[in-house]
Amino acid sequence: MEADLARCSLFVQLLSRLRGRKATFAAGRRYPSIQHAIALGAGKPILQWRDTADDPVVVVDATHRTLIEGARACGFEEFKRAVVEVARRKPESPRPLRPHITVFVNADRADLDVAQQLAELLSKYGAECFWPVLEGSPERVRKDLEENLKECDGLVLIYGASEPFWVHDQLRQGRKIWSQRERELAALAIYLAPPPQKPALGVALPGLITLDGRAGLLSEALRPFVEQLKLNRRDL
Repeated sequence: MEADLARCSLFVQLLSRLRGRKATFAAGRRYPSIQHAIALGAGKPILQWRDTADDPVVVVDATHRTLIEGARACGFEEFKRAVVEVARRKPESPRPLRPHITVFVNADRADLDVAQQLAELLSKYGAECFWPVLEGSPERVRKDLEENLKECDGLVLIYGASEPFWVHDQLRQGRKIWSQRERELAALAIYLAPPPQKPALGVALPGLITLDGRAGLLSEALRPFVEQLKLNRRDL
């Protein structure tokens, strides 16, 4: 599948209330979720479809329900037109940032994979990216977090499987450290990662950018954050 994705411009997934077969090689995980995870890792645009009659509420399996909730509910002809439109769209080459712009992608343990994928995507714009290292003594983990918050030009907080309280805590900790910095943070963003249905975050801050990646990790979703970095770091 990875070889096929490398040759494709996008990944299309047709979903129903049926969970799909279990994969014997993946500890009982089912094929739809495995395929979606592989497509996310490939960084391809993802279009998912479900029939309007398939209500996610009746899907018992939580993993499959998350896939169904993120799918486009529409007529199949309408969905085919959307697929053609996206497939014909010319991909935009990432415009590089100026050198020495550092981005810290902060995430709770459950969202570290998303943080790594997002950081690798941002690095294609020329940003030097870091994400948390949570292995080690509590003191060393805390020191690494503080250094990243002190030195970064841009910060992205991942709100995926974590609780809203974790995001609130990180913003409060960050505010204490940013007050000691010589320069202001150039860009601050919340990245909404899967699952698509989650509690409201309850945050409104001046200049805060919301990046929606619940339907898949796309380069286009990061553009507002990258443009804000460019605008506020013209000194580099």
